[in-house]
Amino acid sequence: MAGGRRPRWAPGTAATPLKNERRKALHDALIYLTAAGNGCAVLTGNAPDFDLLMQLDGAEQAALYRNQHG
Repeated sequence: MAGGRRPRWAPGTAATPLKNERRKALHDALIYLTAAGNGCAVLTGNAPDFDLLMQLDGAEQAALYRNQHG
């Protein structure tokens, strides 16, 4: 660290939450596309994110559920 400044991506900076959200979205997309490529469906409680993926893909490759105990 030059001059005692933290890099922009260091934990605790404003950029970290966005990076985490992008990583989570990438993981969801990889799970969805891997299942679709193998002719399988995904059973997930992450309904909002996988619903968006299904809308973008135009296919029904995921079964969405909501936990009633949360």
